[in-house]
Amino acid sequence: MKTIHLKMPGSPFLENLRSAMRANFKALPFFMTIGAWCLILPAETASAALNECANVECAYFRPDKDPVECVWKEGWTYKVKDYSVQTKRSGSFHIYLRNLEANELKIAKILLNEKSLLELQGDFQVIWHRVLPNPIPGNGIAEIIVRLRHPTDKIKNLFVMEFENGRKLQCEVNSENGPKMEIGFVGFSPKKESMYIYIDGEKSVSRVFMDEKEITSSIQSYDCGPNLTLLRLSLQTMLYSGSYHVLRILANNGEQTASRVRVWECDFPVGVFGCVRDVDLDAYLKMHFNAVININFAPGDKLMAKLSARNLKFITTTTAFNALKPSIETINQIKKFPNLLAYYLYDEPDVWEYKNKAIPDVMRRVGSMAMPIEDMQQAYRKEDPLHPLMLNVDNTFKPDNWNIYGELADIFGTDPYALHIKTKETLAYVSNAAETARAACAPRPLFIWLDAYAAHTNDRFATSEEERIMAYYAIAGGAKGIFYFMYSSDKAWRGFQADKELAREIERINVELRVAGPLLAIGHQARNIASSTEVKLQTTTLFCGEKHLGVVLINRDYAYEENRKFLINPKKNVKVKIAVPEWFKEKDVLEVSPEGIIPVPWQRNGKKITAEISSIAAAKMIFITQDPDFYRQRFNEVIGK
Repeated sequence: MKTIHLKMPGSPFLENLRSAMRANFKALPFFMTIGAWCLILPAETASAALNECANVECAYFRPDKDPVECVWKEGWTYKVKDYSVQTKRSGSFHIYLRNLEANELKIAKILLNEKSLLELQGDFQVIWHRVLPNPIPGNGIAEIIVRLRHPTDKIKNLFVMEFENGRKLQCEVNSENGPKMEIGFVGFSPKKESMYIYIDGEKSVSRVFMDEKEITSSIQSYDCGPNLTLLRLSLQTMLYSGSYHVLRILANNGEQTASRVRVWECDFPVGVFGCVRDVDLDAYLKMHFNAVININFAPGDKLMAKLSARNLKFITTTTAFNALKPSIETINQIKKFPNLLAYYLYDEPDVWEYKNKAIPDVMRRVGSMAMPIEDMQQAYRKEDPLHPLMLNVDNTFKPDNWNIYGELADIFGTDPYALHIKTKETLAYVSNAAETARAACAPRPLFIWLDAYAAHTNDRFATSEEERIMAYYAIAGGAKGIFYFMYSSDKAWRGFQADKELAREIERINVELRVAGPLLAIGHQARNIASSTEVKLQTTTLFCGEKHLGVVLINRDYAYEENRKFLINPKKNVKVKIAVPEWFKEKDVLEVSPEGIIPVPWQRNGKKITAEISSIAAAKMIFITQDPDFYRQRFNEVIGK
């Protein structure tokens, strides 16, 4: 553990230079920023005296990450020939623009390489774009995102922002290489007095800004192994849920990154997805659910009151299914309920895009719903600035659909129904999809829907082992919320409650997820930290703040017979080795189980802890912890003792 007091070489000079230029050299045509150069010109002439009104604090190109290697079988039954091979990874431009004046500043138009974004959108080069917020409040900062369809053919890309006051700001962004560090995830403590910022990549963090106010002195830095740093921000003033903040991170070598994040309720929702009925609410509680997602109708006061009375958080639409215009009346009706977690924007836009024959070229359909959904988000933000917005993307045009939509909403969701899509990886498809979607939406939270239904009478439900493995594949992949599809008595869509064995196992899984939920909600993957003596035991490490280190254990020694019968070989007497950082002073190793908190035999050997796992059938979680009492207290809270 260390408190950062370092200063980035050269950065004070640049800050002082900019301050001096603002104060004394306003006739100069250029001023420098880190990562981009800028020129502000009056609309009429370039020779007029500079009267700067804005500044680019950070600008970069974020290329799509290569998807996890697996067989990306396209869609469900859609006849698109291996879409993932026919397309190339693209990316998005990010520009962070600070208003230097006390009055608000509005961007009227943005040009990219001499073409307006609206023109490029019509040419299918730009899929979606936004300025948030616009207008930019006095002395505030805005994030500009421009999502491309194809990789840019230019290394130096020129942006021109035209303001309503007649001035212009130029910014050149290099797209040859992406940033060497990225904000991988941001979590918040229950009372919002602490922020957990995980930095992937470059480790020499020197300065940290939030909303362009330096907060370095309030940061504690933790080295979490190769290419991962945890920054814990202690706040003097608690943040409020739904508020937006721009984080900017600088490194000693001059690298920097930035992202806009939205404060959300980090209580790890474990819920049911689909049509919510009030007659089922007590059954949800008995199965230890704490959340529901309703997508089929705008809920009324009575249903929301019943949800709130049972302390069930809910995510809901405000309109009929997949309407693109929110109901202002319904927003004002439901935003007052304390258990409203987020608004459900749209269900599976990629599916509806595939069916959109108004765009003849099927390869150009993916992403065509993005701008209408962004317009809808603006209406939600205007009417209710306090609640996040969530979007669910399905499995059509993957993996590009996740990259295209990942940054659009505050919370991203996807539904890798492994048993129904039937890839060669089957259950591992959940892990592959979650990993790819999480990378696409970073640093936003990712919610995963799990396969827990039988669509037809000849379909079988998941076995208890399959469901457990899928749940923990999702956790290992970075999920910050789990929802099961579905709980329903509809004969065409048989829900998991129709299978007593599956329902019982889901209840057991829920206990584990609820107990560990506050930790999973602030956790982030760390690479090459844990290993096992059993080759087919997957070990995934999650740093959950500075006091807890989780290890997800998944038995991958399973197979399918020709009749789709699932076979798994349980493991016994397995040793798991965890390379614990020097600053982490462990007190105990515990297993979270539906029966209680179970001590795990362990010992420290030098820099590694060896945990002895007596048996593992499908999947489980263990935690190396500095606070053992947390788990027992949390277990009693969840089961109601």
